[in-house]
Amino acid sequence: MKKYLVLPLLIFLSSCSLNKYPSVVQAKSACDKWVSEGGVYILNTPEYLEKNPPSSTGKSYLFKKQTLKINIRYCKQELETKQYLGYQRSIKKNTIINSQKYCPAKSDFEIKKCARDPKGTEYFLKKNFYYFYY
Repeated sequence: MKKYLVLPLLIFLSSCSLNKYPSVVQAKSACDKWVSEGGVYILNTPEYLEKNPPSSTGKSYLFKKQTLKINIRYCKQELETKQYLGYQRSIKKNTIINSQKYCPAKSDFEIKKCARDPKGTEYFLKKNFYYFYY
C-alpha cells in the first residue's frame, strides 16, 4: 500500500519548482524582471546617408548618429514546453560597441537588427520560467 502513496507524492513534489508560475503573465513578468536586472550594452551608430530607404519616395535620407542601450538578457516564449526561456548574451555590462566594427550594415533596419545580434556574440540559456494551465 505504501508504494502506491509514493508515486503521487513524487509527482506532486516534481511539480513544485522555484521557477514555476501559475500563469503566463506571471512567468513573463518574472522573466522581464530578470532581463532588467541583467544590465545593458551600448551600441554607437555613425551618421550615414541612405540613398534609397525602403519607405521613402526615392529621396536620400540622412540617419543621425545614435547611441542605443540594449539589454544583455532577453526572454523568448516556448509554447510547446509552457515556459519562457531566459537567454543572456556573451557581452559584459556597459560594453561599448561601435557599429562599424560589429554591424557593417547599410540601412537603419540592418543596424537595429544587428544591434540585437552583434557579430561575434553568443547566446546562452540561463534561466527557465515555467508556467502551467489548470
